[in-house]
Amino acid sequence: MRTPKLREIAYALRSLFSRPYTLAFPASPSVPPATSRGRMKWDERVCVGCGACARVCPTGAIEVVDAAAPARRTLVRRYGMCIFCGQCHALCTTKTGCSHSTDYDLACLDRNASLEKVEKEIVLCESCGEVVATREHLRWIYERLGALAYSCPTVFLGLRGGGGTPSL
Repeated sequence: MRTPKLREIAYALRSLFSRPYTLAFPASPSVPPATSRGRMKWDERVCVGCGACARVCPTGAIEVVDAAAPARRTLVRRYGMCIFCGQCHALCTTKTGCSHSTDYDLACLDRNASLEKVEKEIVLCESCGEVVATREHLRWIYERLGALAYSCPTVFLGLRGGGGTPSL
């Protein structure tokens, strides 16, 4: 009966005089491994605003808001709801529109500080007024189709600026 008590006291004394196992995180930042899944970052130059990331997000952390009056699509990511699963990165149309960063410290006092927004110009249907796609998404499709883009009137007319040729 005495032996376990002595062993516990010895362990407590050893722990008292040894270095702590934890990191001093707020004082000195720790470097995460390169494979860690931290905050998702949108690359606005590559993102076409298709909304595929919002459709595959399991928690609904990404929202697509279309406004017809200024003809803008806003993609809103709420990091407070994100579980960092990486589905938006894995199923991105452009493959590099959003990607993981190693930034994992997301603590903030204001919920609006944990929002990230990307705005894109949308193209509306000439007959019914519904959203066709964003202008950058149509440009992305046009570049991949090449000469076949002239067979699709939606792509051709969506990119047409003033004249009869697409304005890229």
